[in-house]
Amino acid sequence: MLSVRVTHLAVALGVGSLALLSVTLTVVLIATAAPIANRLIIDTDAGIDDAAAIFLALTDNSVQVDAITCVMGNTNIDNVVVNVLKVLKISNKENIPVYAGTNYGLMHNLNASDFFGNDGLGDVYFSNPPSVDKKQKGHAAVQMVKLVKENPGIITVICLGPLTNLAIAINIEPNFLS
Repeated sequence: MLSVRVTHLAVALGVGSLALLSVTLTVVLIATAAPIANRLIIDTDAGIDDAAAIFLALTDNSVQVDAITCVMGNTNIDNVVVNVLKVLKISNKENIPVYAGTNYGLMHNLNASDFFGNDGLGDVYFSNPPSVDKKQKGHAAVQMVKLVKENPGIITVICLGPLTNLAIAINIEPNFLS
């Protein structure tokens, strides 16, 4: 029944609003599923919809964001990293590590600048934006594998953008999803 309502809502609101609703529902369902802290890796292409979902996760006391990994999707990887760093700066959560992943798709590259502007966040002015150099060393997929292996059965990976980093993580460690 919920899927029917969401589908009709998508037609009324448009695809971008459905994406925001979808990721918001995902984070809300995860946050309400268990009373204990949920440890997350958020994999994102940091468009406006993803920024809203990340803000929601960062403000939920039952969620601990261990890392944010970035993937090209709504914009190039450097913009994605800067967008995530902006969200963390606004949220006062700059201690969360941010890792850059792939700047290409496995099958093809798409241009999504028509949806969220060239920078992925609507090209809105941000005074004193963070530098892409504030990202952590290491590839996002490698860090995903490392964190999940160090914390078996504890970390949940939430993918908000293209699944390229996840595919690479599975290629690195075939049992990644176990």
